[in-house]
Amino acid sequence: MSTVVEKRISAVSQFKFRKNDIIGSADAADDAAFLSTCFVDSGDLEILRDTNDKRRIVVGRTGVGKTALLQRLIAVEPRTIELPPENLAFEYLSNSTILPWLIQQGVDLDLFFKLLWRHVLAIELLRARFGTPNEHRTGYSLSVGERIKELVTGNKKLSGALDYLRKWAGESFWQETDHRIREVTSVFEQSIKSDSALAAALAAPGVRVTAKVGGAATSLQRSEEKTDVAHRAQSIVNSIQMRELTNVLELVNAVLDDPQKKYFVVIDRLDERWVADDLKNLLLRALIETAKDFRKVQNAKIVIALRRDLFERVVHETRDSGFQAEKYRDQFLEVRWLDSQLRELVDRRVSQLVASRYTSRPVGLADLLPARIHGRGKDRDGVDYFVSRAMHRPRNAIMFFNECITKAAGEPQISKQVLLKAEADYSKSRLDALYDEWFAQFPNLVLAVELLRRRRHKLRLVDLCDQQAAEAFLDCCTRAAVEDRLSEIARDVCEQPSRMQDAARRVTAVLFLVGIVGLKPQRAESTRWSDSDMWTDQEPLVDDDTGITVHPAYRRALEVDDSDGR
Repeated sequence: MSTVVEKRISAVSQFKFRKNDIIGSADAADDAAFLSTCFVDSGDLEILRDTNDKRRIVVGRTGVGKTALLQRLIAVEPRTIELPPENLAFEYLSNSTILPWLIQQGVDLDLFFKLLWRHVLAIELLRARFGTPNEHRTGYSLSVGERIKELVTGNKKLSGALDYLRKWAGESFWQETDHRIREVTSVFEQSIKSDSALAAALAAPGVRVTAKVGGAATSLQRSEEKTDVAHRAQSIVNSIQMRELTNVLELVNAVLDDPQKKYFVVIDRLDERWVADDLKNLLLRALIETAKDFRKVQNAKIVIALRRDLFERVVHETRDSGFQAEKYRDQFLEVRWLDSQLRELVDRRVSQLVASRYTSRPVGLADLLPARIHGRGKDRDGVDYFVSRAMHRPRNAIMFFNECITKAAGEPQISKQVLLKAEADYSKSRLDALYDEWFAQFPNLVLAVELLRRRRHKLRLVDLCDQQAAEAFLDCCTRAAVEDRLSEIARDVCEQPSRMQDAARRVTAVLFLVGIVGLKPQRAESTRWSDSDMWTDQEPLVDDDTGITVHPAYRRALEVDDSDGR
């Protein structure tokens, strides 16, 4: 036995897990103790720091490390502005009496929402450039507008941008962002009210001006009146001076002229509730488009984190408005992890946990997990077994190991029995998390997944056309509280049992999309998982020859037979 191995075993033998030990938190915002010292860069950080790189929208499944990546960017870049969406007063838009009414009349507000984002982001960058106001500091005797004017003197093209700043960012320049959103929205609403025909329509009998977004749609008494109202309102929206804002972007670019001083605006947690759902998709589409527009500012970058299912929902819900995902493909940075990178991340965290009490020598997964997992079928390496259940997501790896620690309290290592016991609880928690992640799009996923329970982990389409499948479809059809794609599939097969194979195919496509199963189109090919490429088809071809594999992370929760392989 080598000296290095002997020393590691000696270090581990002095160590015993405590029940409250952890190697990190599920939420990166609460993970500062480990994130700062155990961050593993797979190359994504340098891409975000490069303002010339088009990729600025960080996308991935929940738990893949989007927030951790943005937190690291904030830590290493001194001129970073963090904009929490819940602090941007978008609820003010939800509570508006006019915006919902315009949407109900069929008015396209995309231009207005882009105006909001452009205005907010441009002013935030200018505020960062000119610092925080302090009447006791020298240099603030001149207004911001005058100081900007000094920097761009002689550029006639930017005079309109200066006029825009005087109009919209005069006294409110140093106000918080939510104040400016209220201000711009209020002015826009006033312009709608100032149109006599629109004002009359708003005051017409039967028009509920107090309705919020998502409320019952209102209609005018005659279709020709509604058409005229929509046309007049759309004209006001279209009259918004985007040219002025385009010049503002050029002004920001001219002011941020030092390539050694790069500015970043970071927007995260867009999956949380910061605005009514009916408005969220429209605002997110406008934000994605606006972030692309800000490429004109060379020494600044707008960085956005989007959960993959949220992006797909935005595409689906705004498709009729002309939003095409492919046009923005080069803007996206998809966060992916190799098994080796995930192992390195856990190794660093494990080593920090052990070193904090016992030794400075590196201790990793291989020192604490069983060398082999013996079971029905072939032997599996302990570390490979652990990593295969993490789904290439740091959060999952951290939570799995934390569960192992809980079960191994008082022991220096994690035995096979402890690992399998921890896996059972971990698998159930991951399945519950998956239901939560996809609930907005597939609220009946919890019912459809029963199609897989207590089966083998490798299947064919014919296996999902039996009596168990029929009972699962019937249960989904009768117990569905709300309608979604899965309940529609279940109803089809309940009404026409002859469509069982087609129903199984369509459900398998959904299970592939959410990540529960992988597909192997041809025997010679490897199993394909949806999280390996966000640009895969949402409706993959599933036929009689397609191999279907239940993901290892969910097998214990679904009581799936894991006997002959990983």
